[in-house]
Amino acid sequence: MKHAIFILLYDTAYMRDYIKRYPGKDVILTQEYIKKTDDLNNELIQMVQQYPGTARFNLKFYTQPFKFIKDFVRQSKNVAGVLNFCDDHTDQTALLSISALFEMFGVPCSGFTTRSLMTSHNKFYSCSVVKELGINVPETHFCTKHNVRDMHITRFPVIIKPIDEGGSEGIDFCNVVHDQNQLTSIVNDITSKYGDAIVQEFLPGSEVTIGVFRHGNEIIPTEPRMSRFINFDDVPAIIASNVKWHLDKKHEVVISTFDGDKTIKEQLINDTIRIFKTFNCRDFARVDWKQDANGVYRFIDYNENPGYYSTSLFRWCLVNKGLTFPDLIHAIIDNLIARIKN
Repeated sequence: MKHAIFILLYDTAYMRDYIKRYPGKDVILTQEYIKKTDDLNNELIQMVQQYPGTARFNLKFYTQPFKFIKDFVRQSKNVAGVLNFCDDHTDQTALLSISALFEMFGVPCSGFTTRSLMTSHNKFYSCSVVKELGINVPETHFCTKHNVRDMHITRFPVIIKPIDEGGSEGIDFCNVVHDQNQLTSIVNDITSKYGDAIVQEFLPGSEVTIGVFRHGNEIIPTEPRMSRFINFDDVPAIIASNVKWHLDKKHEVVISTFDGDKTIKEQLINDTIRIFKTFNCRDFARVDWKQDANGVYRFIDYNENPGYYSTSLFRWCLVNKGLTFPDLIHAIIDNLIARIKN
């Protein structure tokens, strides 16, 4: 009988080494951030150890992913399941494909699926799928530096985004362009740094984020989080990377629970759940929406790996629904144990 559960946590040793090697390269990755990550690791360890459903398993915790991988491959016949809490904010992008390893060995796991993560990391794919569901999406074009001059954009302004970056990486105010010459210049810049991109109809209104998670057969929505853009008259109303991490006094993003039409709120929640189901998300995900010029909310992004930090958008939605972080983690553990039994 398989008796072990492997638990992969955050690699804070690598984070510390990263900021020594590349000081100032990453505006998010600081000593304070890493300290919070250590605290998060300890919190996750406690919750897993103290949860009654894990008592019959041999629990093995890892913060070094490549040691985890070696041990997992060698001992996979004894591994009943994997709790994958790893979401390192570093350059270890290879870890995003780690779920393929669990799937190859047929070991139940938590966290993102390979298929869903691949789709969420391609904004053109995800917009195309959501559009087929009959859900409002902005007009979206796949773009490379080779086809930009052949694109037939009939309506400006548009926004250019890297096709697979998160955390508003690669998005600045200059990414919103108003004519073909600007478009060519910015696309060339974005594709030279990040590879392929999307060119998308610019939506100037408020933004809404909704988290959703699975507990057994139940899919539970969290509280919609609304972001309103105040004093953005001189720049486009977007969550640019510099605004996201370093808000200034002039450009203010006001956060609140959704206080608009109840019918619209219900529709956004229902569509978020439909997206969660369609992409076959495993445990939890986050879906982002933004208003067009007519006030209609359109899908802009989904994230099947939205992070566990206390400052994350998902945690905000969870807490404002009256739920707790342990509620989420216990649901994830329950889901894994159910997969082990099946």
